[in-house]
Amino acid sequence: MLTVTLILADQNKDKKEQEGMLMEMPKPGPELKRLDFFVGNWTADVTMYPNEFMPGGKSKGKESMKWELDGMFISMDYQDQPGEEKKMPAYKGKGFMTYDMQKKTYRSWWMDNWGSASESVGGWPDDKTLVLSHQGEFMGKKFHEKFVYQILDQNKFHFQIEHSPDGKEFKKVMEATYTREK
Repeated sequence: MLTVTLILADQNKDKKEQEGMLMEMPKPGPELKRLDFFVGNWTADVTMYPNEFMPGGKSKGKESMKWELDGMFISMDYQDQPGEEKKMPAYKGKGFMTYDMQKKTYRSWWMDNWGSASESVGGWPDDKTLVLSHQGEFMGKKFHEKFVYQILDQNKFHFQIEHSPDGKEFKKVMEATYTREK
C-alpha cells in the first residue's frame, strides 16, 4: 500500500511540474501592431498594366482584412469587380500576413483563383511603406515580384506590384488605391 501511495504522489508531483512548464502563448508585439492599420474593409480602384501575363485594364475590388489566431495573423480576402472593359477575368484572392518573431521579418502568403500562390518576406524601409518580395513562376515564366504597401493617410493606402525577370530592374504591373469603408 505504501508503494502505491508513493507512486501516486510521485505522479501527482510530475503532473504539477509539467503544468508549471507549459509554454506561455506568445503575445503580439510592436512589430505585429504596425499591421493594425490594414485591419478593416476596403474598396480598391485597380489598374493592371499590359505585361507578358495579361493585357491590362481597370477594375474595382473589395478587400476585408482582420486579425485571426489570437491576433498573430491578418487574413486578407479580396474580391474583384471587373470594369466595363471586361478585359480581365474576375479575380479572387486570399492571404495571410504576420511578423515572424524567429526570423525577424514580415511574411505574407497569397493564393488566388488564377492558380498562383506565393510566400513573400520583407519589412518597413520607412514609417509609411511595407515592401514584401519573392521569386516566382507564372505561366511557365520565372520572375521576381515586389508588393509595395504605402500608407497615404488614416483611411487610404496605395498598393502596387512590380515584376522583374532578373531582380534588378522592376516594372510596375499593377497598382491600386485602397479606401477604408466607413
